[in-house]
Amino acid sequence: MMNSLLWEGYRWDTSVWDRLKTCGKPIVLYGMGLGAEKILQAFDAYGIHPSAVFASDGFVRGHSFHGFSVLDYETLCKKFSDCIVVISFASQRPEVLEQMKRVSEQFETVAPDVPVAGELLFTPALLESRRPKWEAAYSLLADDQSRFVFREVLQFKLTGRIEHLFRCATPRQKIWDLFPLRADEFLVDMGAYTGDTIKEFLEQNNFQCRKILALEPDSRSFRKLSLYAQVLRDKYGLDIQCENLGAWNQREQLMFQRQAGRNSALSQFTASGLEHRKVKEIPVEMDSLDHILEQEPLSPTLLKLDVEGAEEIALQGCRETILHCRPQLMVSGYHRSDDLFRLPLYLHSLNPNYRFYLRHHPYIPAWETNFYVV
Repeated sequence: MMNSLLWEGYRWDTSVWDRLKTCGKPIVLYGMGLGAEKILQAFDAYGIHPSAVFASDGFVRGHSFHGFSVLDYETLCKKFSDCIVVISFASQRPEVLEQMKRVSEQFETVAPDVPVAGELLFTPALLESRRPKWEAAYSLLADDQSRFVFREVLQFKLTGRIEHLFRCATPRQKIWDLFPLRADEFLVDMGAYTGDTIKEFLEQNNFQCRKILALEPDSRSFRKLSLYAQVLRDKYGLDIQCENLGAWNQREQLMFQRQAGRNSALSQFTASGLEHRKVKEIPVEMDSLDHILEQEPLSPTLLKLDVEGAEEIALQGCRETILHCRPQLMVSGYHRSDDLFRLPLYLHSLNPNYRFYLRHHPYIPAWETNFYVV
């Protein structure tokens, strides 16, 4: 079907959904919540029917989910001698990843890829229909590790096999080997959350920088971010500017769907069919980085974007900044099924001299798969 170097050594003609539909085994969901809801939506589309639900010890507590009593792992093992376990939640916690490995050693285990934003599922048809774009993005990658990560992540997204992600994972602290940081860095953090990337950046750069501009649309996260920024100002005398804004391609107000943790997102980017969850929507101010920086005398040197599916639109709002300042970038590449080609191709169109590195950090599913652009 596909004959470039990108596709060699893997099978690309079947998907996790095909496997689940034809396996003939009981299918058991591991986990509850929004991820499980999205997987069940896909099950409905493919005619797949789960047989049970289980959760990690400590998360059961008499819960029920979609008519199933939630089992603990010991009860699951007694009930099923053979089944396919479908991981339906996300985690980067080492002890949880180890538990996933243990489950996969006892039962066939998959983690179907459902996009954080949008509804486009990863299938052989999606790969084939966009073949030239996958290959163009692959050709931009700067090193063997990036190309290996690209192939393994695509294979995971297609098959749901978690071993592909374990094989290509890199500790997050290793990313700083790619960036030659200086004492006069100007970091713009879009999707700053409570300041986790800022903390990591400052620790790597000996708490030196010229300026930090942090954008965070969620009001609760913004309050925590502001408190952390004040600590940094008081302790290190840093110039940190925090804005309760979302990164976009123009100035406007949009509706924001508040969820747990950092996964709050613009309402138009969430999957449909989940209306019964009654997630709270609030208005948020959005703006382009180009507009925000109009009166800024300093030039940004490093941009970070983790904006829950709005990365391409936010990058459009950074166009003039990228063209004129040529900053290095850290860009999340996992929120949408086609982000792995759309984002590098757009950035390459702005600056053909950029070098693209791709890394996946320990996480199931393929969250924290990011582009590092230098």
